[in-house]
Amino acid sequence: MKVKTIVSGIVLAVFAFFILLPIYWLVVESVKPLGEVIGIATLFPKKFSLEGWIEGLIKEEFLEFIRNSLIISLGGVVVNIVVGLLAAYAFSRYTFKGNNHLFFWLLTNRMAPAAAFALPYYMIYTSLQLYDTYHGLILCHTIFNLPFAIWLLKGFIDAVPRELDEAAELDGYSFWSYMTKILIPMIKSGIAVTAFFLFIFSWSEFLFATILTHLSAMPLTHALFRLFWRSTTSPWNTVAAMTILSMIPGLVFLFFGERYIVRGLTFGAVR
Repeated sequence: MKVKTIVSGIVLAVFAFFILLPIYWLVVESVKPLGEVIGIATLFPKKFSLEGWIEGLIKEEFLEFIRNSLIISLGGVVVNIVVGLLAAYAFSRYTFKGNNHLFFWLLTNRMAPAAAFALPYYMIYTSLQLYDTYHGLILCHTIFNLPFAIWLLKGFIDAVPRELDEAAELDGYSFWSYMTKILIPMIKSGIAVTAFFLFIFSWSEFLFATILTHLSAMPLTHALFRLFWRSTTSPWNTVAAMTILSMIPGLVFLFFGERYIVRGLTFGAVR
């Protein structure tokens, strides 16, 4: 038993090493001056410098791109949760002709490669004046993430007994009262899990962020790409610093919602 524990510890340590090494490398590179970054690689900075952070936050105005990403990601989460919750309830509680086929069709839309829609979306967005707008990118993320939200929320609603719906109806609850006062509080952990994944999907989305935005609504992923490929003398310390900054909102989201996320991931499990 002791040998098994030691082996498990070694495996976890090796796994953690390979997971944390890139993050550690980013931190180290972000506090080096540019001349040291493009020189010989070192595990520790010879000279501590915040020029990468100052360059990114002040000159490159990355705070504006972070604001754009937050608006787009949080907007997508709200729209997906509201629409997805209603659709998931319909799929969970009602039986109608072709419901299983429709549900499967929604999932297949999520499986389709996003690159196949890049050119049509660009042409449609430029025609409808949705190019480089917040609501345009929110709509795009909603279309691609809604099937996932419906699929995940349906599983949580399925775990709520149907008898509860009938009891609420007998007690005089309207549909909206039942949703807001009974169902949503019961599956709030599942909603938190869904919101977390939706936020990460939107926050880290790159393809449509690059194709459908230019400047006004440019999210962080597009801004990092432009900074990375600017020239042969890219400011690597600034790239590293802004990459670390891009991780913070997701970590904050996870930190404050950890309790609900863990509870949601085990919701409905057999005890």
